[in-house]
Amino acid sequence: MDHNPVEVLILGGGGLAQEVAWVMDRCNAVHPQYIPLGYCDDDPAKHGQSLHGYPILGSLESVVESMKTAPYYIGGIGDNVHRKSIVDRANALGLKPISVVDPSVITAPNAEVGPGSYIAAGCILSPNGKIGAHVIVNQHCTIGHDSHIGDFAQVCPGGRVSGASVLEEGAFIGSNGVVAPGVRLGAWSVLSAAAFALKDTPPGTTSLGAPARVLYRNSKST
Repeated sequence: MDHNPVEVLILGGGGLAQEVAWVMDRCNAVHPQYIPLGYCDDDPAKHGQSLHGYPILGSLESVVESMKTAPYYIGGIGDNVHRKSIVDRANALGLKPISVVDPSVITAPNAEVGPGSYIAAGCILSPNGKIGAHVIVNQHCTIGHDSHIGDFAQVCPGGRVSGASVLEEGAFIGSNGVVAPGVRLGAWSVLSAAAFALKDTPPGTTSLGAPARVLYRNSKST
């Protein structure tokens, strides 16, 4: 980012949100980019508390109503469906998404990271890899060459996405899950922790094991 530091609201008030704030601080130590204003969370019990030195300000709408200008935002919510819901609310209020990428991430020159996405420490983004909007790639993940990670998808810590693989919108890979080369995970599907997807998985399903097998259709999907 070449511009001056910008004000950013972090959507969510839990563990992932404070990790996002921490990575913002890490980025700022290298080159000032962000002015974290605090967190927006719908839970009144959290309002007035702090995470990683930043306040939980209130619900998204009440916070934005009190501001003179609309800041940038990033979703710090681990649940993909919930993250999409609050992102839709932020967009309706005229806020603009911004990505946060840890300074340790190794990124190929032609890899892409979409707006509102969070790439945590220790990740590798290989040539022609494309990360969509509002994606979470957590710590120590690898995204293979020519792969595509759809909007609102998530790769949990230690996840491995092999070359030319596709995660459709909202797909989720649990910690240490692996996707074989060229495999497609369907929209809003779940690959459980430590599972190995050797073949495509249908949309809206949960798969477990090595090789992964579909266990059931998710009741919570969009």
